[in-house]
Amino acid sequence: MAQTKAITLIVLITILLQGCFVTAHLDEMRTVPRPPVAQTPDVNEKTKATKRFLRGGDVDEGVKNEGRGFLRDKFVSIPSVKWGLRISLKQYDGPAKILKEFQQFGIPLNVDYLLLWMNYVLKYKAKMGTIWATDAYVVQTLKDFVPASQLPYLFNAMKKNSKLRDFAIDL
Repeated sequence: MAQTKAITLIVLITILLQGCFVTAHLDEMRTVPRPPVAQTPDVNEKTKATKRFLRGGDVDEGVKNEGRGFLRDKFVSIPSVKWGLRISLKQYDGPAKILKEFQQFGIPLNVDYLLLWMNYVLKYKAKMGTIWATDAYVVQTLKDFVPASQLPYLFNAMKKNSKLRDFAIDL
């Protein structure tokens, strides 16, 4: 059986050597010259740098036609919103309250989510009656929460949806 002093000595020597090698490696890395910018082989003097933004803003026209995060929307966000709307329908929450909750939880008021909301309004009207959610009430609620520039896109998308086509014509 090995003595504990011998094992302790071996462990200490190993730690000391590892510390020396690491510090030597770090000192060596400081002296290695690094190029300021890594360039690809096809870069030359005629290459023009373009500024790209990750989020849409009216600065870069190429951003709006790119779909970013569509998998998250398709498999996580939209199903979770549908599930939440089913629960809200069981609790008899009004359409205006749903749009307020969309804003509180940071759900973007784009066409996909507004179509879900319109389906909710139809189900709410069927369950509660048209007295509680008239067409004028729905339009006014939309105007309160959604910019007027986005409403034509919403109504065009509603006309493409077979369930919402008649509702879009009524509004």
